[in-house]
Amino acid sequence: MPYQVTYERRLGYLFVRMEGEESFAEAMRFWRDLSALAVAEGTTSFLIVDTVVGRLNIFEHFEISKLIASLFLGKRIAYVDPKDETFEANSFGETVVVNRGVTAKVFRTESDAHQWLQYGNTESA
Repeated sequence: MPYQVTYERRLGYLFVRMEGEESFAEAMRFWRDLSALAVAEGTTSFLIVDTVVGRLNIFEHFEISKLIASLFLGKRIAYVDPKDETFEANSFGETVVVNRGVTAKVFRTESDAHQWLQYGNTESA
């Protein structure tokens, strides 16, 4: 089942909310589509809220993270995952992406992610 994705332009970044059932194929499609949108509109900063249900395995996280790193170099991504069961895996993805040169951070709350994007706060989430 496809993710339901909504976009809202906010001052300084694109706000994105993703919902639905977790799927490796859908996650790969989501990041490719978001990259295409970023290129088309010149967007360089994103606040993404993940409310999908389900989990991916660590290999899938690694593959998605490699894709993100290849598509979002020079961009800033604040990724919000409020779910205890997936936060650690998404934090692993953050490490992969950051080690490949993308400015990205995983947060538990939208307000922390917004703060980081707007003011460059680099404290841990």
